[in-house]
Amino acid sequence: MIFAVSSRFRATFPPLCDKKSMRAVWSFWSMPYKRGLGPLGGDLRTLALTWSLSVQEAGRHYSDTWLYTDDDGARLLVERLGLRFAHVRTDLNALAGYDPQWWTLGKLHTLRLQTEPFFHIDGDVFLWRPLPEKLLASEVFGQHPNYFTIGSGTTYYRPEVLEKEIMKTNGWLPAEWRWFRANRTRLHGVCAGLLGGQRVEFLRYAAQLAFDIINHNENRAVWRAIRRKTFLMPVLEEFLMAACIEYHRNAATNSPFAGIKPAYLFENETDVYKPEFAVGIGYSHISGNIKHRRGIMPLVEQFVGENDPLQRCRCKNTVVCRE
Repeated sequence: MIFAVSSRFRATFPPLCDKKSMRAVWSFWSMPYKRGLGPLGGDLRTLALTWSLSVQEAGRHYSDTWLYTDDDGARLLVERLGLRFAHVRTDLNALAGYDPQWWTLGKLHTLRLQTEPFFHIDGDVFLWRPLPEKLLASEVFGQHPNYFTIGSGTTYYRPEVLEKEIMKTNGWLPAEWRWFRANRTRLHGVCAGLLGGQRVEFLRYAAQLAFDIINHNENRAVWRAIRRKTFLMPVLEEFLMAACIEYHRNAATNSPFAGIKPAYLFENETDVYKPEFAVGIGYSHISGNIKHRRGIMPLVEQFVGENDPLQRCRCKNTVVCRE
């Protein structure tokens, strides 16, 4: 069962747990959504339902909830949809000058802004139970490692495409990337449906490196050559995070992050969608095209309505102006 829980399983979860103190963070940069970019592609109904359920369920366990967005995102998620967060910030207005094809920059900028231990969850992640305390105590953690092989044609990580253009134009890539790629074909990214940890300064550092790659003067010709940049975002978000972890864990002995230890909620992607794992942990992530599989969104809508019938009505009636 892809969605990991049903009403029968969900009924066994505690209706309300003691509120945890760790900061739970969401981010929403509205510009890519309004341009039909990223995984939602401007689908308002799906966004409304998944975000409603994500915030509802996490709020049952964590009271220190934060939304980082821009003005239009706040109007949509807070004013129109009525989602409740303890804190709402519009720091993502700072991304106004960026190409919306860089559709995960909202999350990366949010990572740069954190000052205390936190976890970031996507708006299609549902926490039926609190996250394991051992995971939350880790230096850095993600949903799972995403393994892939260069040139296999079966992955959405394609670092070799960017590297090819970098070589053509004498562009720039950080030491972490170059070390991770040297003489390797079997690699991995960090699935960032869930991402956080105690070493906040490391997460800020890794997120800043993604901005450094995008903003570096020597890479301007690269971005002119790559007209469709959306496929690069998993590389800059998840592959680069893995490169940073492995480089500072194994190679950078003089680094302030030397020996950093990652942890994962699941050992691999397959386990995320096995009920015996996902139900036991109390975690669902309906990423990408999973949302469009038969029966998934009706189940999300059912859960939203069970929590709050009025919220289900808001999801049905909300209308947003598209650019």
